[in-house]
Parts: sequence; C-alpha cells; structure tokens
Amino acid sequence: LDPDRESFQVGQFQEIDISGTVTNLGNGSYPNLTVDAFSGELDYTNSSAKSRLGAGESSSFSFRENFTEVGNYTINLLGSDDQGYYENSSQIELEILDTEEPEIVDVSIEDRKIRKNSQTNLTAEITDNTEVENVTVTLDSPQGVENLSMAESPGEWFLNHKETSSTGFYNFTDIYANDSRGNTVSAELDDSFEVVDTQLQVSASNFSVPETSLEAEVLENASRVRTVSVN
Repeated sequence: LDPDRESFQVGQFQEIDISGTVTNLGNGSYPNLTVDAFSGELDYTNSSAKSRLGAGESSSFSFRENFTEVGNYTINLLGSDDQGYYENSSQIELEILDTEEPEIVDVSIEDRKIRKNSQTNLTAEITDNTEVENVTVTLDSPQGVENLSMAESPGEWFLNHKETSSTGFYNFTDIYANDSRGNTVSAELDDSFEVVDTQLQVSASNFSVPETSLEAEVLENASRVRTVSVN
C-alpha cells in the first residue's frame, strides 16, 4: 500500500486528492480489495473498493475531500480484502492551514471635537475564525503621521488617544489587523476628530471716561466747607 505523498500542507477549505497504488506481492489473489482512509480527529472516513487483485498486479486508488478544520492530523490508509487474507496500512500527515483573514466589522470615534490636551476613543469591532492577534491604525495629525497600536477589550479593540497638544484635525486613514495564523487585512478609514483651543483670554487697554459734571448741595454752613470729594 503505497500513497503518492506522505504529507500534505493545504489551505483551509481546499480540496485534497489522496492517491496511491496497492500491489499484490504474493502468489495468490485477493478478492474485492478495499482501501479505506480515515482520521479520528476529523471524524472522516472514505473507502475505495477494488476488484480482485491477482499475484503481482497493482491497482490505483484515490480520494478527494474538502477539509475545513485547522490543525495537524494523521490520515490512516488501510488496505484489506473481504476474506481477511490481506491487510496493510500506511499513514499520511495532514496540515490544514488557516487562510481566512480577519474581518473589520465597524470602526467609530467617541468624540469628534475635543479640547486641547484632552483625549478621544477610537473603537473597532474585528472578527476572525481563530484569534485576532494585533490591530494598528494610521493617524495623520498636525504632529505628523504615525502608526498606533490598539488594545483589546472584550468584544472590541480600542485606542485612547491623548497626544492632542496641537489644534487642528486628526485623521485616521488606515486600519490593519492580523490573526494568530498570519492572515492580514487592511482597510481605508475616513474617521477624524478636531482639537480646539477653548481658553478664554480678555484684555483691555487705552480706555477713557468722557468728561462729566457733578453738582452737590451742601446742607451745612457754606462758609465752613472747604472741599468736597467723590469716590
């Protein structure tokens, strides 16, 4: 029982062709020879039945299957006839690779106008069939262009941006996410917030009071009053 390949490394949801040859090395013949392929981890079984195989004769076998579960597995091949005269086995190592990239579901900003030196929050919902490993965003601001890492919290990724010492518009232009299997996805963003300076400054200078006149009636002996003052 000789498979054409001893190991497979394929992407998730990719069809796998398992083929090989079974040869009768004895002198007798084997009726209704069957080659079975099975893997307990994948709960997968298949069978390829052959007609009588005479002495020195060979016959090919093949299976085709679409595996979806990511991981490393062993496929067992078992050749036997229905009379119990012949039985032989072989193994094939199988690695199913994750090829599904993460999905960026939603990105939002908490506050779109904030005071200078305060903060705003950017949140992102990102899903994957395995595990999202890290998420970064590109920010174009009055302070320059930089890539910022987001942190993970239950159900979402978030960024508390506090570097807002310059007034103007801060634009998130791109987002990148990759999973634990190395699959990466990116998307353009059009999310921005504005930083404003709300400090109130009041100044006054060079003001004057127009001339006016003031009259006062003195109810005392006028000859004894020398001065009158107003505060």
